[in-house]
Amino acid sequence: MTRDSLPPRDSAHRDAFYINGFRSTVRQPLQDRAESRMLPTGRVEEWVGGDRLLPSAFQVPAGRLTPRQRARRARKASLATAASRPTSRSATSPTTKTRPTVLVSPGLPRQRRPRRGRSPSPLHGLWQWLNCPAAWQRYRQLGRSLSWSLLWVLTFCGLAGLGIKSLEWLTRLPEPPNCAKITFAAADAERLFCAREAAKSGHLADLTAAVNLVAAWPADHPLYREGQSLLAEWSAQILDAAEARLKSSGVQEALSVVRHIPPNSPLYAEAQAAIAQWQAQWQQGEAIWSKAQEALRNQDWNLAAEQVTVLGQVESEYWRTHRMEALTRQILQEQTAHKLLTQAQQAAGDQTLANLQAAIALVQQIDPQTLAWETAQADLQAWSGALLDLALRQWQAGDRSGALALAQQVPPDLVNHLTGEGQNLLRLAHAQRLIAEPATQWLPSLRQVWSVREAIAALSEIPASSTFYAIAQTELNTQHAVLEDLRQLQTAGLVASLGQRTTLDWASRLAQQIAPDRPRRLQAQTLAAHWQQETQRIQDMPQFLQAQALAEPGHIADLQAAIAAARQIPRDRALWTEAEQAIATWSRQIQTLEDRPILEEATRIAQSGDLSRAIRTAEKIGRNRTLHAEAQAAIQTWNAKLEEVRIAEDRKHLDEARALAARVRLSQAIDTAAQIARDRPLYAEAQAAIAQWRAQRDEILGSRRAQEAEATNSEATRDEAARTEYAPAEGAIAPEPYPSEPAYVYEAPPPY
Repeated sequence: MTRDSLPPRDSAHRDAFYINGFRSTVRQPLQDRAESRMLPTGRVEEWVGGDRLLPSAFQVPAGRLTPRQRARRARKASLATAASRPTSRSATSPTTKTRPTVLVSPGLPRQRRPRRGRSPSPLHGLWQWLNCPAAWQRYRQLGRSLSWSLLWVLTFCGLAGLGIKSLEWLTRLPEPPNCAKITFAAADAERLFCAREAAKSGHLADLTAAVNLVAAWPADHPLYREGQSLLAEWSAQILDAAEARLKSSGVQEALSVVRHIPPNSPLYAEAQAAIAQWQAQWQQGEAIWSKAQEALRNQDWNLAAEQVTVLGQVESEYWRTHRMEALTRQILQEQTAHKLLTQAQQAAGDQTLANLQAAIALVQQIDPQTLAWETAQADLQAWSGALLDLALRQWQAGDRSGALALAQQVPPDLVNHLTGEGQNLLRLAHAQRLIAEPATQWLPSLRQVWSVREAIAALSEIPASSTFYAIAQTELNTQHAVLEDLRQLQTAGLVASLGQRTTLDWASRLAQQIAPDRPRRLQAQTLAAHWQQETQRIQDMPQFLQAQALAEPGHIADLQAAIAAARQIPRDRALWTEAEQAIATWSRQIQTLEDRPILEEATRIAQSGDLSRAIRTAEKIGRNRTLHAEAQAAIQTWNAKLEEVRIAEDRKHLDEARALAARVRLSQAIDTAAQIARDRPLYAEAQAAIAQWRAQRDEILGSRRAQEAEATNSEATRDEAARTEYAPAEGAIAPEPYPSEPAYVYEAPPPY
């Protein structure tokens, strides 16, 4: 710092120094802006030399000064002039009190003194600090230092975040490939990963695919070692699967599985050894099986049973379990079949009609999978030919239905093993049986069409030279017409299956096109009527659905509206049955809603204790109402409770009457028991007690009267004697007689 740059000691010159320094500080940026054509060059000096660069507190427009501001500016100028004059300390008396002179630089506002007794406000201090150029300079320097610090902090944070993100990316494990979308261009590592994941399922297809992937890799492949270890693991799983197939399905299935192990697999030699062992065991089992089959053909049951034991000793589990059980079942089936064949041969006898029928029936019970069936074919053909000869004789005798019935007992698959008219009769009988088969479905099915076609084929094979040709041709024409009708009905059924109103109408018209003289006219009319009903259902369904929607809230008015809507469906429509059922349901709901308050009121009354009134209230629900059964059940319950109450009340009266009777107060006991009315539950018991007590009272009264009569008689005797002995004087008054107890008169108590 030079001498010239030091601030002056005088305050006025110091202010001017700071202002000039401020101007020199901002001159260069303004000139730079003028050179960049952002500020006119001619106004730089004007702005720097004037007061525009000063804070707003120092700038006062000259044209807008008030008289007070002019006076203040003049006073400032005079004070500045006075401050510029030199003053002598000696000129002033030390005793003279003078006010300190405040030097103000031109153009600067005068600093006011704070008033006495009032401290300056914080806003005033802030205003002075903002108007100080040095403060602005320090604030600018502080802002620059803070901006550089903030820039370095942000740079450091960005570099640190980038480093952390890079470290995370380097240490993060790669995501596994999507095996569902893997392509042929994927890397071998991804393919190996997917093959390993698929092989975990244990399925043969996945294991085979994994083995084929690894087996194609050469020895210099980067993943060869890992592939070989996985190849050994997968080959072991394939070998286990082959052994499982060997136990369940045989050696051929096992060989088809084990062949997926490639030659470069570590388990290839083990797989080949297993194959050789399996084939040897299979050959051993095959030899035993062939010997058993030969024994069965010769009906040597003991030798066949021995082979079952030998099969149980074979090392192969497949032969020890599956084939041994199969041989055991076959022996039993063969024995049964030969028994039936023997019975059939014995039944054939002299080949009469009944014997032939019985023999053929027995042979047809033989299982076609047995060896005895092959033996029985020759006998069956002979017996069938003999039976057809008998059927031909009946045909010639005029019994055509009987002849066809006999011919239908012959198996139709023997037609190619017969000759002559018997063969043609069998064809005709077979066609008649197919035609007469009852239809299991009212809609034409493929089975019906197949039966008609089979019948047509059998009838077509009857030659013109046959006796049955004319009948076959007539029946053939009929079956052709049946086939045409079935085709048309099938077409109509296919159209109707769409379920639309137009398709149902179309299907009905197709069915009605079958003429009355056609063989399937009745079936066509049935189908047409059914499809018409379906059309009616479709037409009336909106009305029915509307009624159901009206009834959904469940109120009485809604249910009545639903019933009215449902009754708009005519009675002759297909949907009337369902509508009638719905109407009945809604009517029951209305009755329930109407009678439920009555039943609830009766229940409330019963809970209050007035059972008689509750019963009378519940009896208002009529017999034909929905809640009648529920009301009757409640009435029975309340009657039982009321009966208990009445019994308790009557028991009290009856106990009281018995207590009186025990004290021989029979009249009062009878009066108390008589209070039990006729409709009370203990009336019979009370009447029985009353009768008993009356009898007791009558007995007591009778004995008392007898005693009184006896006493009266004895007293009369004494009186007579006394009168005889002591006759009263004339004029004496006679004594009054002894009063007797009046008779008891029963009065019925008032009704209860």
